[in-house]
Formats: sequence, C-alpha cells, structure tokens
Amino acid sequence: MKKLLIVFAAVLMLAVPSFAAHTAITVQAPAQFGGLQNVTLTAADSVNGMMFLNDGKTVLVVINNDVAAKTVTIVSVPDENGRTGDIVLVVPAAVGGFPGIAITDQLPTALFTQQSTDAGNVYVTFSAATNLKVAAIRIP
Repeated sequence: MKKLLIVFAAVLMLAVPSFAAHTAITVQAPAQFGGLQNVTLTAADSVNGMMFLNDGKTVLVVINNDVAAKTVTIVSVPDENGRTGDIVLVVPAAVGGFPGIAITDQLPTALFTQQSTDAGNVYVTFSAATNLKVAAIRIP
C-alpha cells in the first residue's frame, strides 16, 4: 500500500502543470494635481499571464491594436464565503485606425488580490497577446 501511494504521488506531481511566474505590470499614479501624462503601456503576456499590485484603487487599461477582439480575465479569489467571480472583458478589435479599449473599475482587494503566492497582486490572463498592451493605473 505504501509503495502504491508513493507511485501515485509521483504520477500526480508529474501530471500537475508548472507555471512560470506572472509578468509584473508596474502601477502608475498621477501627480497630485498634474493628472496622468505619458502612460507607459506594457505588451501583454498571454503565455505567463500578468499581475499588478492592488490597493483597491487600481484600474487596468487594455489597448487592442489588432484586427481581432481579445478576451482579458481578471482572476478573482474566494471571498469570506468561498465565492468567486472572475471579470471577463472583451476588448474590441481596432477599427478604422482606432484601437479597441477596455478599462476595469477599481478592484476590491478582498475579491481580486492574491493572499498567498504573489500576495497583494491581481492576476490577469489573456486569450492572445498580439498587438495588445496594458497599463495599471492607481486612481487617487
């Protein structure tokens, strides 16, 4: 029986996929009275996913310059009652030279901020990354 458990554990460890670290998105904040200028956009990483620090006042801006719409998922964490509810954004395709744009609302920390691995961060995944850029912006 003991050998069977060891073999089962070894098979299970090999069957569980390992994930690379999420790519960090630097949170940008406006000057106190100057507004937010020169926003730096980061290329989306659909292979590893991405993450950004969240204090409950941060929004995610997604810019799509591709001819195809993209899906962006803001990964939720279980609340005090075990409930979850990811946010799924469909970022429209670029049309007539204008990019598709999607912006989240501020993300409550209790619902979207990781509590153990990568504590304090929100996880974001993408259906594809072609011509897709993101920015995390703290709204005062």
